[in-house]
Amino acid sequence: MGGGGYGWWWLGIPVLAMFCAYHFRVSRWKLADFQLLLIAVVLGGIGDSVLSLANIVKFQTAVPFASMAPIWILVLWAGFALTINHSMAWFKDKFWAAVVFGLLGGPLAYYGAARVYKSVVITADPLLAYGVLAVLWAIMTPLLLQIGSLLIKRSEAATSTAAQR
Repeated sequence: MGGGGYGWWWLGIPVLAMFCAYHFRVSRWKLADFQLLLIAVVLGGIGDSVLSLANIVKFQTAVPFASMAPIWILVLWAGFALTINHSMAWFKDKFWAAVVFGLLGGPLAYYGAARVYKSVVITADPLLAYGVLAVLWAIMTPLLLQIGSLLIKRSEAATSTAAQR
């Protein structure tokens, strides 16, 4: 049973809060991770809102607006962002592996959300919908990995500059 598919859209918020509390306690790159979280939520929210507005997908329990990315999917983007500089970091120097991961993993996540959790409805022709999702995720995955790397470099440069003073 999935939260978004059964009206439990709010359930991800306390789960994300617990994950964030742990993550930011142990992360070496707190600021970079927080900045990446914000960027991923904005970019992912835009991407998923476009999918909704284009009638490619429909999100169940679409709180606060039916035509926009719902809160629960923004929470998923936030959680995903916190994996970029950590468990997914090995993709950072493997551009094409990251592209393939997004190309396959993104549509599979939406397929599971639609078929298993009933939190998404694929409203367009499935070939078109999963093709668009594949392209979106093939772009977003390496893009977020690159942004994560840049934010870490910027954070480490600021830290070393402050230490030299």
